[in-house]
Amino acid sequence: MSTTAISEDEVKLETTPPRRELSNDDLEAWRQRLAPAKRFIEENFRTSPDLNTLAKTVSLSVFHFHRSFKKAYGEPPKQMITRLQIEEAKRQLADTMVPLADLAKQLGFAHQSHFTSRFRQLTGITPSRFRRQEKAKAGRPAVAALGTPSAN
Repeated sequence: MSTTAISEDEVKLETTPPRRELSNDDLEAWRQRLAPAKRFIEENFRTSPDLNTLAKTVSLSVFHFHRSFKKAYGEPPKQMITRLQIEEAKRQLADTMVPLADLAKQLGFAHQSHFTSRFRQLTGITPSRFRRQEKAKAGRPAVAALGTPSAN
């Protein structure tokens, strides 16, 4: 009598139902359900809203909100918040001379170092270098001359 050993992976395959891809109709329904949270993020990304707050805007548990949001929009809520913060930082860096520490606070980062780290992670360069490059493209100095107000 021969016995065939079944591996743990084979058991998991037999007992775990296959994940179902969402249809376009399902995705649209989730996007409509999650739209208030997405709008909340777009209007309040500067305050770095937490998952609890976002989940409450659509009456879901944090777990289901996070999972559903990622499926509906292709990125987790925190990633969307960070992306919006960095997009705004790029606009501010190109158009103003706001000090980096002040910009970090305005965008909801606790410290300039955290802002710089996230900016570099997403863009490949530091905020200071980005500012210098943008000012050079526009033909403006990257630093305001002493004693003269900068054109914001």
